[in-house]
Amino acid sequence: MGKSTGNLRDVTIQRLAKDVHVIVNHLEKRSDINKNKIGLLGHSEGGDVAVNLAVKDPHISFLVLMSAPAYPGSDIILQQIKTLNSKMGVPASKIQGSLNMEENVIKVVKTNSGWKQLKKI
Repeated sequence: MGKSTGNLRDVTIQRLAKDVHVIVNHLEKRSDINKNKIGLLGHSEGGDVAVNLAVKDPHISFLVLMSAPAYPGSDIILQQIKTLNSKMGVPASKIQGSLNMEENVIKVVKTNSGWKQLKKI
C-alpha cells in the first residue's frame, strides 16, 4: 500500500480499481475490521471505480455512489456535445458534424481499430 507509480495521464478505471483492491485487501487483514462489512464510497468517476471493483470482489458488501454516471461515458460525451453546442448557438448541421466525428472516435476506441483512418480526418 502507498506504492502507486506511473503517469496520471495513463490511468484507467481498471488501474484505479486495482489500487483500491490493495487497500481493501489491507483492511481485510486488520483484526479491528469486520471483513464482511467492507464497502466503498465513490464520487463521480470514483463511482465507476467502486462498481468496477465490486463486481469482481465478492468481499465488497456495499457501495455508496455519489454523482456517479448512470449512463455509458460515450452517451454522456455525445449528449454534452449536443447540449453545449446548442446553448452556444452553433448551427444544427455543425453540431451533427461534431457528433458524427465523435461517434467515429468512440467506435475506434471501443474496437481498437481504424486509428489510421481516424488520423486522416
